[in-house]
Amino acid sequence: MARLGGISLPEIVRLECLRGGQRILRVSSRGQSGYLYFRGGNLVHAATAITVGAAALSEMLAWRSGSVESGTGGWPAHESIPRPWLEVLLEVAGPDAVDPAWLTPTSAPRPPARQAPVRPSTVVLAPGGQLLAGSEVQGLPEAASYAAHMAELIGGFLGFDRFCALEVSYGPEQLLIGRGNDGKLLARRERDPAALDDLRREVLT
Repeated sequence: MARLGGISLPEIVRLECLRGGQRILRVSSRGQSGYLYFRGGNLVHAATAITVGAAALSEMLAWRSGSVESGTGGWPAHESIPRPWLEVLLEVAGPDAVDPAWLTPTSAPRPPARQAPVRPSTVVLAPGGQLLAGSEVQGLPEAASYAAHMAELIGGFLGFDRFCALEVSYGPEQLLIGRGNDGKLLARRERDPAALDDLRREVLT
């Protein structure tokens, strides 16, 4: 099973489908390469040099290691995967490649009573990826997890020791994703950059 910078290819497929939108990813491994096409919350096409569709996804899953990056190029004239992403993964990779938590909805555990209420624009993930707080922020937990994995992957290639924080501007909003000293992943989205100062101090000190 391919692992790309510590994260499995099925997990990358899952996170990209949860993110939604339209995107191409290029998967590379020891001189081989393939492309995954995502649209509307599903994997709609996959292609390598010799196969397309579910067979191409199966081929990429057999690669033992590699890297993933944003791909470029035109959209395929024919989308070869018309079924839901989880159904396709179960078929080509088997149930062992799929986390059982993906198959049933889960609710985030409530934070201890002594903790202050989490702001609606903030999410907190445990070091293992479990959602601790902020489930009401649609799309942000998955986006934060995916962005942190990608940042750790890129940082590893560049020789950095560990991921601390990532801050981006998107339209009128600022987004800060950081790893606290306790290993938890925190993400906050704000319109006022100054409102992120306390989170900056937490993840950068």
